[in-house]
Amino acid sequence: MSNLFEDDAPIFDLSEVVGAVDPQSVDGIIFRPWHKPRKQFIRDRQWWYHLELLLNRFPIYKNISVIKYFGLPGGDLLDVNFLSKKLLTAFADKRLLVHGFIDNPSDKAQADLRLSELLDRNNVDRQSKVDKYNFNALASLESLATTKVKEHGAYHLINLDFCDCIFKQATFDSMINLFNIQFGSMLDLPWLFCLTTRADKAGIAHDLLARFNKIFQEQLTDDVEFISALEQYRKEIFSLINLKKDITDGPLVGTDLSEVLQACFIYWIICHAHQNEARMEVVSLMKYKVHGGSAFPDMYSYVIRFSKKFVGKPDMLGISKLGLGSSPTISIDQIKADKIRAVRKLSSSLDVDAALSADPAVYALYAGEMKTLLTECGWDTSTYDESVAMA
Repeated sequence: MSNLFEDDAPIFDLSEVVGAVDPQSVDGIIFRPWHKPRKQFIRDRQWWYHLELLLNRFPIYKNISVIKYFGLPGGDLLDVNFLSKKLLTAFADKRLLVHGFIDNPSDKAQADLRLSELLDRNNVDRQSKVDKYNFNALASLESLATTKVKEHGAYHLINLDFCDCIFKQATFDSMINLFNIQFGSMLDLPWLFCLTTRADKAGIAHDLLARFNKIFQEQLTDDVEFISALEQYRKEIFSLINLKKDITDGPLVGTDLSEVLQACFIYWIICHAHQNEARMEVVSLMKYKVHGGSAFPDMYSYVIRFSKKFVGKPDMLGISKLGLGSSPTISIDQIKADKIRAVRKLSSSLDVDAALSADPAVYALYAGEMKTLLTECGWDTSTYDESVAMA
């Protein structure tokens, strides 16, 4: 797209979702950003680690035999393949039910073939399917995509790997509707939300950036708990908020702008969760570089755990004397704790590139795992090491 903000531009492009950056190629074989060892690190250390923790930590999952997963997979279904294998090893009594959206016809056809192979595994549920829908179709509650989500939900794990996607208004509207569907159905049962997103000015449409600027200059300032947490754990952002610099066309650049955008995004999720009387905990936050030559991490990967208690409404006519709905489902102290934990995670986010550079053995481990996954999909990995070598 020559102009990221043209009104007649498509609201969603799968190439944006799965990472349309300049790939590295050796001998005509192209390996994409989601084929890199760092992405496999995230699959294992973030997505699988916290799914396994969820299933082990909360007793209610002991009697849940089907784990429902919603995501935006590529044609190879790498994430599904990996998670199903890990699930089979750790929880032989559980199955993975996959529901994915793919907007590209060729990738959709490839995903259907790959899913038919994965269905041969005993732990991939027969109701798994990949629909040809645009994620931003969820912005409309009347869309067929939204109907499908209502039919297949509620999900125990949602994985929105936007990678190099440009966030637009419809993207946020779609996320809000997806959250609302989940909050209405996932009661007394914690669930995970994984998100991979751009962390720079080029990754968000101009009109949406203006709305984030309003959050930055107005709402954040009035939230005592969030501001106090920033002052304690992330003084750099706290100072920028006090200066009330403009993030749409002002002097904020590079790492400063990246972290401010992430703070605003986290705050947006916190506010919406609490508005729906749900708890939210940022349990993991990692960052890395996806664009060659970038001076700072330009991609963030979140794992957030949500939980909401069921609260019945009292009988307004007084026939039933049950004391339902007599107190809020989340307390002021819990709201404060959610905000503090979120800021602490933002301040201590793991730089994946730095971690892998510092430990060649770990890099080699995840490079090997990635080659195995690709080989299982029919890829020739003979040039993999040369192609994705860290530079």
